[in-house]
Amino acid sequence: MENKRILEDAWLDFKSATSFVPVIAAEIEFYLKGDLPEDILEKLVNELQKSELKIFDIKEEEGDGQFEVSLQHTENIVKLADDICLCRDLITNFAKEKKLTADFSAKPYANDYGSSMHFHISLHDENGRNIFTKINDDETIFMQQSLAGLLAHIPESMAIFAPDKNARARYVAKFDAPTTISWGGNNRTVALRLPTTSTEPKKRRIEHRLPAANVNPYDCIKAILAGINFGLVSELELEHLKIWGNAALEQYGLKAII
Repeated sequence: MENKRILEDAWLDFKSATSFVPVIAAEIEFYLKGDLPEDILEKLVNELQKSELKIFDIKEEEGDGQFEVSLQHTENIVKLADDICLCRDLITNFAKEKKLTADFSAKPYANDYGSSMHFHISLHDENGRNIFTKINDDETIFMQQSLAGLLAHIPESMAIFAPDKNARARYVAKFDAPTTISWGGNNRTVALRLPTTSTEPKKRRIEHRLPAANVNPYDCIKAILAGINFGLVSELELEHLKIWGNAALEQYGLKAII
């Protein structure tokens, strides 16, 4: 209950300070360990559809035995955090029933993909319009300020996004893991990614790629809101350049995440 109250207060503070409403979705990666039947994904889909979770998609991921569940965008960010916890519990129980193991740890295998919890964030004005929607080919000032605030807050937020040694082990320069304080477009090597939404520009959003799959979602969302709030209220300039290539390369001179 304390987690919920703190996040609710953070949401109210954010709206009061910025006049904008955060709309957030989440993607949760995990591994299923054991003798996986060919129809395991279909069975998992059927199981999760029995719940009241607002699931957007369930799919296989890049790792061997790795999957991802996507929860829909919502203004009710406290319920989103609740649903993340419920989703992990449902998958864990499903795995036990199938004599499998669900593993949400950030880096279960040194030579395979890590598991993260990506948050997709948009901001809506009082008329329900997404203030991140691009103007011609330029990012809006609100997008720039939000990115600046999030980037500035990364160092102090890493204890939340990666609270232990295993979580920090995910940040290596391969397996699509971010390693630097960076942002870019459709670039999976950066910490903050702006997915390509040319066919649906009103869905312009920030994909926050740092949190591990097993971390506290209430604290993560609160930290993300704090970063955006800081950028907007302080009207920060976005001094970090957009990264087009591999953000781990030394040529960019970027600061390491950890």
